[in-house]
Amino acid sequence: SPNIPGAVINFKKVTTNTNVIFPNNSTFTTFLSLGYTPLQTNSTLVVDVSCSSVSKTTGGAGWIGIRLDLDDVDSGTMSGAFMYPTATNDTRQPFHSRAVIDSWGTTSKTVAFKTYGAGTTASWSHQGVQSVMTITEIGA
Repeated sequence: SPNIPGAVINFKKVTTNTNVIFPNNSTFTTFLSLGYTPLQTNSTLVVDVSCSSVSKTTGGAGWIGIRLDLDDVDSGTMSGAFMYPTATNDTRQPFHSRAVIDSWGTTSKTVAFKTYGAGTTASWSHQGVQSVMTITEIGA
């Protein structure tokens, strides 16, 4: 690949249309993951996770936790509470989050988007819509 600063030097994705349900008061569990080996030691990795229909079963204090892990360690780059709180049950909305991470060298790591339900059941790829995680590597 040409060494052009700012150019995309690699792209990888994983998708699913399978509805995955994370029960109420569960722990962080992997929803989407990719093994990734950066091509450069000084590149930037842009990780995007999106789903056009995420559902939760309760209103009020129910919310969905999200996290991005590198080899099962919280990266600290994508985290927080999603859909917190709402006043009605059966709430659905789109989700998108982006993390920008410095290359960790040229060794392989598992990049995992994890989620759980807190006070609610979390349903990703609700009604069979596509969920996707992409990693775009930008050359230094």
